[in-house]
Amino acid sequence: MSGEVLVQLRFKRSLAVYLSSALIFSGCGAGSNLFGLTVPPLHQESFEHRLAMAQAAYDAGELQTAKGNIDKAFQLDPNSERASLLYGFVYLSLAGADPFSLARRMSAEDDDEGEGAEESSTTSELSKLEAAVGLTENEKLELGTLDNSDVDLPVLIPLCAEKARAVSEKLGFLAQAVYAACPFVSDSARMVMEPRHRCAPTKLHVNNSSKAHFLWAFAHLAEALAFNSVLNYGTMSGEASNLQKRVEKIKTMSVETPKQLTEFLASVDALGDTVSAVLPVGGNCSTDYPTSMLVGTLNDMLAVSAAFGELAGMPPSIVSGIKKSMAKIITLSGNSAKIDTLKADVTKKMGSTLAEKFDALDADGEGVTEDQRLRLCSSFATISPGSTSKPTMCDGIL
Repeated sequence: MSGEVLVQLRFKRSLAVYLSSALIFSGCGAGSNLFGLTVPPLHQESFEHRLAMAQAAYDAGELQTAKGNIDKAFQLDPNSERASLLYGFVYLSLAGADPFSLARRMSAEDDDEGEGAEESSTTSELSKLEAAVGLTENEKLELGTLDNSDVDLPVLIPLCAEKARAVSEKLGFLAQAVYAACPFVSDSARMVMEPRHRCAPTKLHVNNSSKAHFLWAFAHLAEALAFNSVLNYGTMSGEASNLQKRVEKIKTMSVETPKQLTEFLASVDALGDTVSAVLPVGGNCSTDYPTSMLVGTLNDMLAVSAAFGELAGMPPSIVSGIKKSMAKIITLSGNSAKIDTLKADVTKKMGSTLAEKFDALDADGEGVTEDQRLRLCSSFATISPGSTSKPTMCDGIL
């Protein structure tokens, strides 16, 4: 048996020990009477029987059977903690968000970090995990409209988060998991600025808080991965986003003549408009669907981080990457500061690329007027707010 296989087995065993002690449902399992052959007909429609059937099917990996039964159990008693959480786990699995696979990937990525590793950011952490809950190309295209102003580098303008959940089956399943878990998680795990977190807490005693917070964390994490793949949309897997490639294309533009400088300024302005459309930081996305995908990603990650904080005994190797990437954002006061910081995470490389180009332009003395300098710096602030790589031409402006 290879060393890699042994490592994976040890990881799965350690997570399984945690899950079995804190999360796994009790009272029904794979040995339950799945087909109900000896159950009286009237009892076959009872809450307990439907719940047992759903659990047995879930344990066996029969998700459609589990869905049919847990839907009925949940309808019979929507206040039941057992039914609500099993409902959430079934829908989490229907979305393709297997907690074992995702947790193993999180642990592996954390183990790979060394001295030369890139500084952890929320968007880089999500990009590393995207393959664990990946969307197909067609599923991504459902979640936005293509900006083909550069036909070689199309960019997705995201739908509002609520609209995205309505059009995507996977995101709809994840939304149902969040809905089911909400009454059973702590107030600290619910984000004030997230409309779907405004549920009424259960009036009953919560018997398994860890199970609820585990479901809450992974449902939000899976959605954040989906949103991140849209915000960082690229047509070449594993490479930079098309938005970043547009920036790199601008960097190669010649600015040796007044005409070329005018074209350069127009390209930077257009880039600023595109970034604003992809990553709006203020106001409502729309009247009916108020949450932009950027804000939705922030809410997801804040919920993930808070839920992990409620999970005593979770293996540190699983949660450390998320905690490190979110550490700076969590400490900020005010939602605007948090959103700006997340946007800066997404546009960090764009900011450094543009700053390098602007500095070269300034150093070459290409005849940039004061108005043009102000225009460039204004666009830079739109593209990469809070960037640590500010152009020297913008000293005293940004």
